[in-house]
Amino acid sequence: MKKIKRLSIVFFLVGIVFLNIPQGVCLDEETKKEDCENLMDRALGGQKLIFNRNYAEALAVFKNMQDSCNHSPLGFFGEMAIYEVQMLENEDFHLEKKFLDAAKRGDAAVNHVMQLYHPTEDELFYSAAVIGLDGFFQARKSNWWSAYTKGTRSRQIFNRILKSDPKFIDAKLGTGMYIYWRSVFTKEISFLPFFADKRAEGIAIVKDVSEKAKFAAEIAKINLGLIYFEEKRYKDAQKVFAEFVKNYPNTIIFRALLGKAYLADKQYKNSLAIFEESLKIDPSINKTRYFVGMAIALDDDKTKFDYGKKQLNLFLEKENQRLWRSYGFYWLGFISEKQGLKEDAKKYYEEAINLNKGLKQAQVRVRGLGGGI
Repeated sequence: MKKIKRLSIVFFLVGIVFLNIPQGVCLDEETKKEDCENLMDRALGGQKLIFNRNYAEALAVFKNMQDSCNHSPLGFFGEMAIYEVQMLENEDFHLEKKFLDAAKRGDAAVNHVMQLYHPTEDELFYSAAVIGLDGFFQARKSNWWSAYTKGTRSRQIFNRILKSDPKFIDAKLGTGMYIYWRSVFTKEISFLPFFADKRAEGIAIVKDVSEKAKFAAEIAKINLGLIYFEEKRYKDAQKVFAEFVKNYPNTIIFRALLGKAYLADKQYKNSLAIFEESLKIDPSINKTRYFVGMAIALDDDKTKFDYGKKQLNLFLEKENQRLWRSYGFYWLGFISEKQGLKEDAKKYYEEAINLNKGLKQAQVRVRGLGGGI
């Protein structure tokens, strides 16, 4: 569930900037106007490349944007987004150094914007997105105070934009997302100040943007799907994500979201089909094997149990994170228990517990097998 919350933020940030880029905005007065023209076409092209997983080509687009309009935060944001989306696919931090380097350069561009006497709404928009995406990364690293301060700063800039132009409906997506997820997150993070539950208000704003926005409607729909998942409206979430899988068939993240929505709705066969297709698209995404095994473990098709265990073992061969490894061993135990292999199940559950003392499900199940842990 926490991964769904995190993905909601990055899809908001990745999309809304790309979809709100005017023609010919240039922040460096000494840069020739033509060097900063056609930013909309260039950035939309970059977004399409990201959604289709053409990351090298997308990086070239945004690197070129940095060179031609070097005081705009936009090119740096695009580079940050490319790295973060790839890390989200793998659910890890393998591109952390590259991301932080791009964030540092992006922060310099943001500082330039904030020192302008009259920055445009678009300049402010790009700046808020760079800060917000950096904050999102800090949240993934559990650097909660840094994430909170960056998120607050980003929200303040979005509010400044809306104060200047209340009809800037695309910017309202930021407000709707903030209102909704603030209500969700503050229930889990004790040091944040108390806020009333305004989830319904946030949902209404995001839905309104998805229906009326000129540029951000598609991104609003993605975030609406993520909200539906959080609200346990799984069938509504499936409709949203299935549409994006149809439009972007090679995108692993959209498939992962659809597969997880099926899992949560106990549609295990549908979930398995989605994750197996993802594995065909890119076998290097190791965690896909975990979800294949999990879907099989939760289903009752005995003919697939050995295949599920094979995928989980392949996953464990390459996975180094203790938490993920504990989950892999748990599902191996779960399948083994279903097969009547009690000794194997006990061994796997105990391995899961050794890696993750807080894995209560494994503790309960091993006790049921006579493990006494």
